[in-house]
Amino acid sequence: MTNYLINDLNLSGYNNIITLLDYKEKISACLKNIKQLPLPGGKVLVDTALVSGLNSYRFIEVKIDQDGTLDLNQYAYVMVNDAIIDKANSIINTEPAWLNNSILTNSQKKLIATS
Repeated sequence: MTNYLINDLNLSGYNNIITLLDYKEKISACLKNIKQLPLPGGKVLVDTALVSGLNSYRFIEVKIDQDGTLDLNQYAYVMVNDAIIDKANSIINTEPAWLNNSILTNSQKKLIATS
């Protein structure tokens, strides 16, 4: 079983959104094994809500290297628009077991579950 989900995003210049599910696994350890289609200038958005919470560190922008790996040496924490937040929350809602066993508070879990 994987500890992440990959979904198409195609919003704000991001090819995909990677949702990390398991707060027990280091972010870098999870991301280093993920391969994407190599696209010049391609980037993905990583949602760490279940790992780090609903804060300014929730979303990470990561560039895709020429071999399709994620360049973990070049990343940035980013603020995203409401459309992306809604999409990210809907993805998390497909995995209620991971949501319920995450580091989020009960009120944060309800916020995601009702969005």
